[in-house]
Amino acid sequence: MCNIDPILFPGDEALVNDSLRLLQAAEPLKAEPCVRRDIETHLLRTGTYLWQRVLRDVEYWADIGVRLRSPVIFRESMIRIVGLWNIQSAINKQTLLNTANGVALFDIADKKVQKQTHRKMEIEERLRTFFPRAMLHPPSNDPAAATPGRAFYANDVYYWQALTLVRQYIVKETMAGHGYSAGDGGSMFYNAIGAGGGSYIRAVDLEEWHKKFDMTAKGKQRLRDSLNTVKEEMRSVVAELMISRSNIPRLPGDYPYLTSTEFKDEELPWYTAQTLGINHRAPVGPANSPEKGNDGSLFVAQSPTTPASGGPTGTVPRGSPLSSSPNSGGKNSSETSQGSVKKRKLS
Repeated sequence: MCNIDPILFPGDEALVNDSLRLLQAAEPLKAEPCVRRDIETHLLRTGTYLWQRVLRDVEYWADIGVRLRSPVIFRESMIRIVGLWNIQSAINKQTLLNTANGVALFDIADKKVQKQTHRKMEIEERLRTFFPRAMLHPPSNDPAAATPGRAFYANDVYYWQALTLVRQYIVKETMAGHGYSAGDGGSMFYNAIGAGGGSYIRAVDLEEWHKKFDMTAKGKQRLRDSLNTVKEEMRSVVAELMISRSNIPRLPGDYPYLTSTEFKDEELPWYTAQTLGINHRAPVGPANSPEKGNDGSLFVAQSPTTPASGGPTGTVPRGSPLSSSPNSGGKNSSETSQGSVKKRKLS
């Protein structure tokens, strides 16, 4: 508020903790716009350490992303929340609801999951009814073109056998609940289809198949080639689910989940018409007196009318994200925020 750079202790853990305490101190003073940019900058400087904290306590950090109006922190948090929405041991929905912006965040995540589930159902139906281009013989508009005869379809016998094997795998996996209804959102199943090659229906599976349907060596090779063609073309069906919109490293031994969730600028909770260049008249009247909150944790349940605690207490309550100290590892490039507010000077 006085254009003085914050004095923060060195070290990743202290830098993150002090930055969050600065946010907590600014909120009851309605001074968040003055410090958001500095806080986000200092947080992103810790790199991998910050992202490990985010992944471990993602419910709190989604709320912090809204309070800071940080697109990068919000997006990374919500991508994980949506990807692991159906795994209770990974996402604590009650903890999310108890944060200051928890109701809005819960609604955003739930709507994203419902939309993705509908799309995954469409993709799985497409997988079950897919035909590779090499098998298609549609009618031609050219009167001189010959109508496909028995010889055309006789040559496709290996494609039909390969397609039968792939469809059998897809139906088996989806009926077993490994698709859209799985706890991981179908991550392992869709990734297998997206990888193609030897990720499913491997050579050992073909050997078992040939115990029922024997072939010559040349026939076996043609079947393998046809199988690779079918699997390669099927990758395009799940391509949109293979997009990764997360730029942070996973935790060691983490749950598998999809990171294709997209949050456009207009989907950010703090998005307003000001983003479109519309100016709003400042309210006329006496300034409101800042409310005084109770001392406590940085992450106590809040409401829009109940600001966070005032000054920092210097101690971190046990059980809050500030008390955890994940191991840092790897290098993560800092991403510039798209919605940070410039520091204002006071004359």
